[in-house]
Amino acid sequence: MTSPTPFAQADLTDREVILILQELTEELTTGAAADSMPLDQEEALLLLDALRGARPESQSQAATAVPEGAAASAAARRLLAVLAEEPAGADFAAELLADPPNDSRLGGELAVPGVVVLAGTVAWLQTKVDIRFKRGGGKTEFEFRLGKEAADGSTLRELAAAVARLLGWSRQ
Repeated sequence: MTSPTPFAQADLTDREVILILQELTEELTTGAAADSMPLDQEEALLLLDALRGARPESQSQAATAVPEGAAASAAARRLLAVLAEEPAGADFAAELLADPPNDSRLGGELAVPGVVVLAGTVAWLQTKVDIRFKRGGGKTEFEFRLGKEAADGSTLRELAAAVARLLGWSRQ
């Protein structure tokens, strides 16, 4: 994993960062197959738990949590820095950073910042590894498929560590 190059985040308000992440996430997930994206926030958290190796007590209780308040703002800025360097979205990110969206461009209420960070993190993961959701019997299982560029088995561990850093989560 490479470290993202810093951009002029100080010039962006927290709201602008969230709006940029919303648009980037939408761009990265356009056309994604139903079995490659979480259905809801709970399923996204379970996915991150599975990637990190955390085992929630039950299928309906994720061990991780959506960041809130200042933690969500900090995580949003870290994620935006990563996405601005991601080849799959760098050009669009540069456009959005040059001309941040405003509320009227999205035409609705601003989503909860922590949820936007969660969705953006899952979208970023999809640029690194193929994730398939297997749903049935009230349970969701995840299958992670590494592409040819994955050199060894440490790729998933590196991604899990990167997610934990992005979201400010400690190892569980």
